[in-house]
Amino acid sequence: MSIILGVETFIGLGLFVGQVVLNEAATEAKMNNSIRIVEIEAYAEEVFGSSDKARRWMRQNNIALGCTPILRRDTEMGADEVMKILESIAKGGVV
Repeated sequence: MSIILGVETFIGLGLFVGQVVLNEAATEAKMNNSIRIVEIEAYAEEVFGSSDKARRWMRQNNIALGCTPILRRDTEMGADEVMKILESIAKGGVV
């Protein structure tokens, strides 16, 4: 009986430790996503010259992205695409 309890306790502890690691990874991913969002919004304000214009651009459908920049920025790859488009606009180039 004690062996079974020991295994259950070990398995329970392993699951708990696994959950903590997963929670830490999820928290880090959310933090990284938040940082990307802030960076994109700040750069958009710089490119368009005002927060109102930047917000309008972020909410408009973008042909190059296939959706609005605000929807695309939530992933690392999408955020990179949004930044590339902003850089192109800032340099007066074609997207």
